[in-house]
Amino acid sequence: MIKTLIGLRLRQTLSSLGGKKKDGTRKPLSVPKLILYGILYLYVIVVFAGMFTLMALGMASVMIPAGLDNLYFALFMLISFMVIFVFGIFETKSHLFDCKDNELLLSMPIKPEHIVLSRVFTLLIYNYLECALVMLPCIACYAALGGSPLGIIGGVIVFLFLPLLALTVSAAFGYLVAILSKKFKRNTLFTTVISIAFIALYFVFYSWLMESGTEDMTPEAMGELAAKLGFIGILGSVATLHPFYTPLFVILSAGISFGAYMLISHSYVSIVTSGGKVKKNKYRAERLEKRSAVYAFTKKELSRFFSSSTYILNSAMGLIFAVMLSVVALFSGGELILFAEMLSLDGIDGFGALYALGAALLSLLGSMTYISAASVSLEGKSLWIPRTMPISGREVLLSKTLAHIIIAGIPTLLSSVLLIIALGVAPEYMAFYILSPLLTCAVSAVFGSVINTAFPKFEFKNEAEPIKQSLSTFLVMMALLLFEALIAVGTFIMSVIGLALLSAVLGLVLRIVVLCALTFVMFTASARKFERFSA
Repeated sequence: MIKTLIGLRLRQTLSSLGGKKKDGTRKPLSVPKLILYGILYLYVIVVFAGMFTLMALGMASVMIPAGLDNLYFALFMLISFMVIFVFGIFETKSHLFDCKDNELLLSMPIKPEHIVLSRVFTLLIYNYLECALVMLPCIACYAALGGSPLGIIGGVIVFLFLPLLALTVSAAFGYLVAILSKKFKRNTLFTTVISIAFIALYFVFYSWLMESGTEDMTPEAMGELAAKLGFIGILGSVATLHPFYTPLFVILSAGISFGAYMLISHSYVSIVTSGGKVKKNKYRAERLEKRSAVYAFTKKELSRFFSSSTYILNSAMGLIFAVMLSVVALFSGGELILFAEMLSLDGIDGFGALYALGAALLSLLGSMTYISAASVSLEGKSLWIPRTMPISGREVLLSKTLAHIIIAGIPTLLSSVLLIIALGVAPEYMAFYILSPLLTCAVSAVFGSVINTAFPKFEFKNEAEPIKQSLSTFLVMMALLLFEALIAVGTFIMSVIGLALLSAVLGLVLRIVVLCALTFVMFTASARKFERFSA
């Protein structure tokens, strides 16, 4: 039974890539689409593996000759654990507790522990892939630069057992959230705040680590860093086959993972079937006001977004990063201004370059918001509601686009104002700090609606699938990042040759042209295609 459930989960993951026919059956995954997915995933793997390989080469070349093997492995173990955990907290709750087929499986003669094991196994596959991107470059560079055989064997042991420990922590967090979601009404806010706090801690730790260890990559500096970290050196000794800590790590990882699995299995039925507390509402007479269809559907889209922590954390991280960047700039704006003054001494318009690049960077972060890219897919089985109501496809897509703009517009405007204050932006550049990020927000909103209409995913087990694992989200993500990255590079080049203000103007014009073209497509081809969707 376990083998059947695992096979079913894996087949569902693969078949979801093929899409759905008009009669409701699954399309087979065609060869061209399989090649396209392969290229896209290969691109992501090469980028992240290359980044961690360069990091490993830089650290190994200094730490191995200095005899700091423990510190070397400890840093990569921490990075790997945090990567797995940060991505895991977005998936564990939805894959373990919020799947739509929970009641169907529990109604069959299947043991709850078998259901949990099949889902844990699929999550563990993702964890090993994420761990491989960090630990395999770490082990390979360690071996290539003359590391000891004990360290290589210990690194492999860490690679085998670290994902178990990280999955256990992620599952514990998902278990806590699942329980609290049955107790409290506003569990979305709780989940979102806690997840953002973990992400913030990760970036704070990583920034401190880079400032402490990479500014002066000498054995002496590395030794001082090892002394600062203290207990983390003990963690690194696991990878060098310490006679006590390595067996302890293996036993704890396996034991804690097994204990967590037994606890979740024992409580699984009560968690997924409990309806939680139901608040009784007293009827209060209120005056009804006539509203337009666009207003009603926009309000529905806003409610859907703010009621889902998965939607928030996966589709709006760019907004969070933009606000964080602006707040950091308030405290370190003096250093940026000093850097601009140094560039000015070399005959470069340093302040113009700083102002233009600041606006481009805000726009780049704004392009990392993909709310509308999953909004059509999230209609799912409720697609019949907009299709049977007297509302056109144009109005439905417009409401989804407006919801994206409303959600992203306020944080984007706040980030622009904070960065203007932090950098003391000249008056002639202020308009670009306001308009460029807002236009990027509008481009992202319209482009997401267009692409999601072209590549919808209405069949899914949980909302994480259309938000995180759909082709439309991936295409929007890559296209917008490439678009804004090209504008940022062009801005940098033109700023160096003294055309910073012109680069800002051209970037603004380019965004307006793209927005107008996408809007035309949304109100013609995309609207007609939405109206052809079967309810």
